[in-house]
Formats: sequence, structure tokens, C-alpha cells
Amino acid sequence: MRGSGKKEYTVFEILSNILFVSKYLFHINHRLVAVHIPLMIVRVVQPLMSIYFLRVILNELTGAKQVGEVIKYVILLSVSNLFIAVLGSYLNAYSQSHRQKTLHDINLSLGMSVARMPFADIEQPRIKDFIALAASSNSFGDILDHFSNAVLSIVNIILYTSIILYVQPLLLLVMIGNIALQIVIARVRRKHEVAWRQERSPIFRKLGYFSDLLADLRYGKEIRTNRLQSYFLDKEEEQFETAFMPTAKTMARENNWLVFFNSLLNVVQTLFFYILLGYEVVFNGMPIGDFSMYLSSTKQLSDGIARVVDAMSQLMTCGAFARECRYCLEYLEQNSIQRDTKPLNPMRIPTIEFVNVGFRYPDSENYALKNINLTIRQGEKLSIVGVNGAGKSTLVKLLCRFYQPTEGDILVDGVNINTFSDEEYAKCLGAVFQDYQLFSFSVRENITMNQVLNSTRLMQCIAESGLSDEIGALEHGLETSITKEFDEEGVELSGGNAQKVAIARALYKDAPLIILDEPTAALDPIAEYEIYQHFHNMITNKTAVIITHRLAAAKLSDKIAVFSEGKMAEYGTHDELYAKGGIYTDMYDKQAQFYQSI
Repeated sequence: MRGSGKKEYTVFEILSNILFVSKYLFHINHRLVAVHIPLMIVRVVQPLMSIYFLRVILNELTGAKQVGEVIKYVILLSVSNLFIAVLGSYLNAYSQSHRQKTLHDINLSLGMSVARMPFADIEQPRIKDFIALAASSNSFGDILDHFSNAVLSIVNIILYTSIILYVQPLLLLVMIGNIALQIVIARVRRKHEVAWRQERSPIFRKLGYFSDLLADLRYGKEIRTNRLQSYFLDKEEEQFETAFMPTAKTMARENNWLVFFNSLLNVVQTLFFYILLGYEVVFNGMPIGDFSMYLSSTKQLSDGIARVVDAMSQLMTCGAFARECRYCLEYLEQNSIQRDTKPLNPMRIPTIEFVNVGFRYPDSENYALKNINLTIRQGEKLSIVGVNGAGKSTLVKLLCRFYQPTEGDILVDGVNINTFSDEEYAKCLGAVFQDYQLFSFSVRENITMNQVLNSTRLMQCIAESGLSDEIGALEHGLETSITKEFDEEGVELSGGNAQKVAIARALYKDAPLIILDEPTAALDPIAEYEIYQHFHNMITNKTAVIITHRLAAAKLSDKIAVFSEGKMAEYGTHDELYAKGGIYTDMYDKQAQFYQSI
């Protein structure tokens, strides 16, 4: 994957990232960029005006001493500062409101991008670190701020350099020397920050994981039953002490030395300024007001140089950090480009074929699936059975296009499934996975999700999934919130009822291909059998792939595929497989005690 892993950043790449961010910001909200122009003007004028009026007032006090003139200039200075402050406050408030909206839109785009990334990518730890970096990065807002600061500082440097050149060019030579040294220091600091950020990303992700465990209700029962509070805190503390603190101490130590040298340069420069300007006052009769103006100008120029060096350094740092955000956003743009795809009827899935399909997970040498040849005809119900690790769920991941086969092809009506658009192919799938998820929405929303509401069909799906009595007993019925995340009257569903909601969601989607990856594991065998009976009645004209460990449910299917060690070991109807006396027969006989009451 492009952009993953640790690497050195070239200046070209950093500048390219800065340009990308600038263009993206202007594209997404040009008003945010535009308002920074009057903001910069205000920030230039305010100190310049104060310096000028202070010079005039001091010269008047030490010269003609006309009280009326002094009062006039004081009033002008006060009114001007008030006007500038009010204008600056208004512009800043306008900027902040647009900034929040822009960053909100960018975060939504980043989230959408991650949601559309290949599943094979986001399961890898290094990509999880990469996504975490993108999510935690403030590169977009920071680049705009640092760019504005750099432009503002350059304008100030030009203005105050002109003032200083008028009185003492030697001051400028001192500053140039200081600039060169500060640039070196800033470059070293930037390299350290980039390296530290990459090194600390997996550390922060682990620390966050331990903290989230304690607050996540999904783990609440395990934690309390097994008294794991101290255990997780100890692991977090161990990670903090052994991984975070050594890095933090090294970072602080190196950064302190850089700050010390930077401060020392500024102290020496300031001392030199006082000596030169003091000499002009004592021996050349420079007015005190002019001394104040020139000294303030040197301070503004010195600060401007420091700010421009810091802003450029921060820009370069943000340009490096923006790599992750840029990857995500460019992925979203590229994924949005219309590709040449073949049409697929969302209401009909013809024959599905696995042709010599083999698959290895990323960074693994072993095949999870090997030489799979399997045909699922339209309207056929196929159960896939086998022990854990046999490759059953992997087959479903390939069928859902979460992964691409390492070898062979998956065909729909003779056409490779990768030639269909993501949108069209997804419409054809209704799935319930082992790790299904319910959301902190109402029961109704958890079932209908983004589908058009059809009340009759909704109630039918609820009935077929065995939820009618449970929902009828709820005070707010279908509008009851699942979980108490946002609603104190929300409910925490049992594992069995939660699975029924997930099954109802898959049924409601009304897709032509239904995939059930052990969705009824939390139900007892009898309840599971009853749901599968309803399920098969409801999807008479649909194709279904069902992964289950419960072979009573598998009996209801048209065909059964038995997987073992990544291969399809047996295939046929229940009667055919049982008559063979092979793997299926052995599995079925061991589970016979559960079937006697069915």
C-alpha cells in the first residue's frame, strides 16, 4: 500500500503535500482561505501602528512637551487599537466557524475513505497505525495557520528591515546570522518530530486500546466477573513505562537542547541590539522616541524571523504529517472515479462459481483456501460446515470481495465479480457475520438502516427472525433505542435477540444473495432450527450461503460443502454425505444428542 511504513520524507514530497492540502482547503471552503487575507492585514497594521504612535508620543514628551499633542496621539492610538481589536475579533470568529465546519467535512471525508478502503488493508496493524495517524492529524488546519503566519512574518520582515536599514545596517547582518543558525535548529527539530511521531503511533494506539477497554460496555461483564480492572491498568502502565516514557524522555532531552541553543542565540542578538542603539542615543543624539521605535522594530523583526523560521519548519512538518490524510482523501477521489464495469441486476444473482480459487492472507506463506471448485446455482441454499480454521469464513470474505483471491476466479454468470461496481455488487448481498454489529439507533433503524421503509415488510422480517414477542414487550416498541449510549431508556439486548435483529436486517434488505456466517451461535439448537425453518421459507427464490457448526440447520439446505484444512473435502446433500461415512457423518453423529428433540 502506498504511504505505509516508516520512511524519510523528501522536500519535494513535503511541498507536494502542502500544495495538495492548500488546493483541497480552497476547494472545500474558499471562504476560510479568503478570510485569512484581511486577518493578516490586521495583524500587520496593529503592531506597526503602536510602534509609530509610541515614537511620536515619547518624542513629544522628551521634546516640545505639548500636552495637547500628547493627548491627541494617545486618543488616536486608543481608538485605532479598539477598532483593530474589534475588527480582528470579528474576522477571527468568522474564521473559526468556517474552520470548524471545514475540519468537520474533512473528518467525514477521511471516515468515508477508510470505510471504502480494501478490507485486506485495514486489517493489517501497520495500516491501522497509518489510519490512526491520519485521524489524529490536524495537518489541514495547521497548514493554513502556519502558511498565514509565514506570509505575515515575511511581510513584517520586509517592513521592519526597511526601518532598521535606515538607522543601522549592522543590525540586519546580526539577524541574518541568527536566521541561518535558527534554520539549522528548526530542520533538526522537524526531523526529530517526524521520526518520533511515526515511532509513537503504535504506542499511542495500544495505550488507547487499554483505556478504551475499561470504558467499553462490551467488555464490562468480562472485566467485572474476572476482576480485570487492575490487570488492564497494569498492562497500560507497563506499556506507558516501557514504551512511551523512554521515547518521551529522549524527545524531551533532545528538544530541550534545541530550545536552549535557540534561546541563547536570541539573548546574544538582543544584547547586541541594545549596545548598538544605546550607542546611537549617547553619542549621536538619537531621540528617545526613535530609540523606542527602532528597538521595537528590531524586536518585531527578530520575532518575525523566529516566526517565519518556525512557521516554515512547522509547514514542512505538517507537510510530512499530511501524507496519511492525503493518501486517504486521494483514495476516496480515485474510488469515486467511474470505472468500466459490467451491469449486475440487484434483484437477481445467477450462478456463482469458484474456479480453482486459492487464498493466502497478507504476510502469510500458508494457504487458507486451496483449489476450491464450487458452483452455487441460482436459488440454491448451500451450507458450509467444518471445524474452526477450515476456511469457511475466508470463503465468505472472498465472496463479499473483502479480499481478492490469490489464485483462480470467482464468477457470477461467467463474469469475474471484480468487474462489477462496488455499489451494484453490494446491493446484491445481504449478510450476517460472526462479529455482526448493532448500532446505537432505534430497533427500527437497526433493521431498515439505509433502505426505504416498508412497514409491512419490516413486520414480516421481525416475525420471521423470531423478534415479535420481544419487540412487543418493549415500552417504545420499534422506536426503542438499542444500548443506553444516547438514551437512558435504551435497552441492552441479549446475545440471542441481538443476533435476531441482525438476521432481520439481512432479510429486510431483500438482496438476491443471503450470506449467514454463523449468525445464530448465541441461540440454542432448537431456537436456531426454528429460525432457519422460517428463514428458508422466506428466501425461497434467493440464493443463500450459510456457515454453521450446527448440522441440524445444514440439513435444511439443498447442498452441503464440508471444508477441512482449507480444502473442500466433501460436497452433496445431507443424505448423500451421511451415506458416505466420512467427515460429515462423524460430525453429525457427535451432534446427534442435540437433534433428538427436534
